Amino acid sequence: MNIWSISPLPLRAIPRVSWSHSIRSPLLEARPALPSVSRRYHGAAIVRDQTTQFLKRLVEAKENKELSFGEIAKRIGRSEIWTAALFYGHAKPEQADLKKLSEVLDIPEQEFKRGFPKSFFPIRGVGLQMPPSDPLMYRLYEFLIVYGFPLKSIIHEKFGDGIMSAIDCTCEVKKVEQDKAERVVITLNGKWLPYKRW
Repeated sequence: MNIWSISPLPLRAIPRVSWSHSIRSPLLEARPALPSVSRRYHGAAIVRDQTTQFLKRLVEAKENKELSFGEIAKRIGRSEIWTAALFYGHAKPEQADLKKLSEVLDIPEQEFKRGFPKSFFPIRGVGLQMPPSDPLMYRLYEFLIVYGFPLKSIIHEKFGDGIMSAIDCTCEVKKVEQDKAERVVITLNGKWLPYKRW
């Protein structure tokens, strides 16, 4: 049976995935994750290579101090997921965050300000090839392949026509013991955004 024959959507309605754009994260590879160029992004000048090099410095400091993302998050008053996103350059810190991180990682605050200048804005969603080749990330992708339409149907039944925000959203990962095995619990909590009728 062709997979498209069981889909509630016609083939033309299913978005195509680009295979041509794959950029590695600085946490996965030693080489710079982004091109060594300055760009204009939403009117802000971003020296991408400068920030990428600083992200490597953050990772090294984290590893040298043997700190987990959860431990760093508690000490700076942020969530574990947001803190990890910052290390990937996928979150924008406030000045108060830079000061706290400076104290936690023993990196001068001025270096943080150079690594995350006020002109820095995250360019999200460009560091992952699709489908993902990493086994753990592929399992999450596979989960949506298997349960995506059931989830969509149930969510629409409960909320109506709309989407769950990934901006006004929180995420949590927990480790639990169940059936004599370690299990992963991932919780997504997003604001419901109904489609506007006009």
